[in-house]
Amino acid sequence: MSKLRKRILLVAVVTALLFSGTAAAQHAAHRRLPFCRDAVCSPLSLFVREERLPDGQYHPLPELEDGDILVTRCTHSFGWRHGHAALVVDAESGRTLEAVTLGVPSGYSSVQSWRTYPSFSVLRLKGADAGTRREAARYAQIHLQDLPYRLTSGLLGEKAPAPPAGSQCAYLVWYAYQQLGYDLDGDGGRLVTVADLLQSPLLETVARAGEP
Repeated sequence: MSKLRKRILLVAVVTALLFSGTAAAQHAAHRRLPFCRDAVCSPLSLFVREERLPDGQYHPLPELEDGDILVTRCTHSFGWRHGHAALVVDAESGRTLEAVTLGVPSGYSSVQSWRTYPSFSVLRLKGADAGTRREAARYAQIHLQDLPYRLTSGLLGEKAPAPPAGSQCAYLVWYAYQQLGYDLDGDGGRLVTVADLLQSPLLETVARAGEP
């Protein structure tokens, strides 16, 4: 089988798995949310749902720095609680760079949107000065904006092609730091996930909102 046919088959399998999910699976994923019993689960896109605090409730924002990584486990697709990640690219103005969902290119968002997740954590590169972290943020702003959302980034072909053809949320964060020589993929696999960032020995948790 040719490489192209293998890639097409892999994409088809992933797509089929996404479509095979049911409303019951989505509901089950919400029930497994350990952070807030009263969280409101609502659709973010055709495939993705997320939990938010009830209206009027929010977390105070911790002090953030350029290059910080925001992660939450409060998003899921058809029962798979994959979570979401963002890179803080301008802490002073509260700006993040994120790959949010299928059909939406990567772009700027606000840290304010993170206040209503039932739980989120702030990760920071260990043993690196602020200038190094700012460099990762600056790289992301220059090279990782307007990328098409690609769930299979890292799975097909080279893990870190230059330039990247697309990205998902955790891959965007990983790619920015990979360019500086830091591999934040906790298990070293082909697919970078939010769980991989949380497990990375190169990152430390500097703040947490909500219960772990």
